[in-house]
Amino acid sequence: MVEQLHAAGVNVALDTSGYCSPELFERVFLSFNYILFDLKIADKKQHKNFTGAGNGFILKNLACIARKKRNDEYAGELWIRTPIIPYAADTEENILSIAEIIRTCRNTISRWELCAFNNMCKSKYRSLGLEWEYMETDLIPHSRMRELLQIAEKVIGDKVPVLSTGLTVKDR
Repeated sequence: MVEQLHAAGVNVALDTSGYCSPELFERVFLSFNYILFDLKIADKKQHKNFTGAGNGFILKNLACIARKKRNDEYAGELWIRTPIIPYAADTEENILSIAEIIRTCRNTISRWELCAFNNMCKSKYRSLGLEWEYMETDLIPHSRMRELLQIAEKVIGDKVPVLSTGLTVKDR
C-alpha cells in the first residue's frame, strides 16, 4: 500500500514508538517519507516501569535511522516526539537525557516535539468501564511546558528546532 501511495504522489508517515525488532524495523522504515518517532523516557529502568518494556530496541532503531540518514540511505525526515506525561516523562532529568540522545544522532533529526499530556480520552475509558491511572490528572500548565521547552532548547541549541505541541492549562 505504501508503494501505491508513493506512486500517487502521496507522502507517507510512520508514527512509531520504535519498539520492535531492529531487523523488522529496518525492513519497514525506509519506505516512509516521515518517521514520527516517540522517545518517552530515556532511563531504561524508568521506561520499563512506566511502559512495561525496556527501551533497548527503541534506541537501537533510532540509531539505525540516524546511521542511514548520515549515509544517505534514508532521505526522509525524522521527527522525535516526547509525550510529556505527568510523573513519568515531565522531569528536567528526562528532557536533558533525551536531548543527549538526540545530540548523538548528529544532524539527522528535523524536529523535536514536546507533546503536552492529553487527558481528552478519559470519557472513552469511562464508557468502556476501564480504569486509567491518569483519569483525574489535569492538563500540564502552560508555564511548565514552557520551562521544559527552554531546557530542551538550551541543550539542543539551534541544531534541531524544538516545539511544544498540544493543549495546556492556563497558569493560575
